[in-house]
Amino acid sequence: MLAEDLTIPFDWLLEPFEIMMMKKDEIEQWVESIAVYRPNLIRTEADRQTIRENGIERLRWFLNACKKLE
Repeated sequence: MLAEDLTIPFDWLLEPFEIMMMKKDEIEQWVESIAVYRPNLIRTEADRQTIRENGIERLRWFLNACKKLE
């Protein structure tokens, strides 16, 4: 419904606190489930806490999942 009715560009954010609670397959599923809405941008953010808590690996998982959409 959102993609059909929205006439302006929009993006979808995976919050840093959410990505830190997710496993690799959950991140991949999240990206795939959001892609069907055709947002202009699918993104996440990294804060200091994300980096300190080994979030780099999760950010890689996120990037790889997004690359699969290309």
